Amino acid sequence: MMTFFEISTLEMWPDMMFASIDAVGYDKQPVEKNSPFVSILYVMYIFIVTFFIMNLFVSVIVDKFNEQIKKRQGSADFTDSQKEWVKLMRLLMMCSPKMIPVEPINCFRLQCFKVA
Repeated sequence: MMTFFEISTLEMWPDMMFASIDAVGYDKQPVEKNSPFVSILYVMYIFIVTFFIMNLFVSVIVDKFNEQIKKRQGSADFTDSQKEWVKLMRLLMMCSPKMIPVEPINCFRLQCFKVA
């Protein structure tokens, strides 16, 4: 089981594969390339476990993390249109329009507040 765990982490798996290809039996000297079909077992295990199972495990963790972020922001139960509206409101809150003062045309207005 430890060997399979080490293979699933993809750390030094070729060394483990070559050691198991050369294995003959308990208390016997290894023979080079004794059982080459063991390499097929390793490759299939890597494809099944590492690429599919581990990616599914990581994707579930990322999905739950994103769900918790949405709950914290309060947008977990929003529809798509409501999410777009919230995004637009946040964008509008960050914008600060430049105000260009316009001098009034009214002749009865006091001239002490004249804009330069």
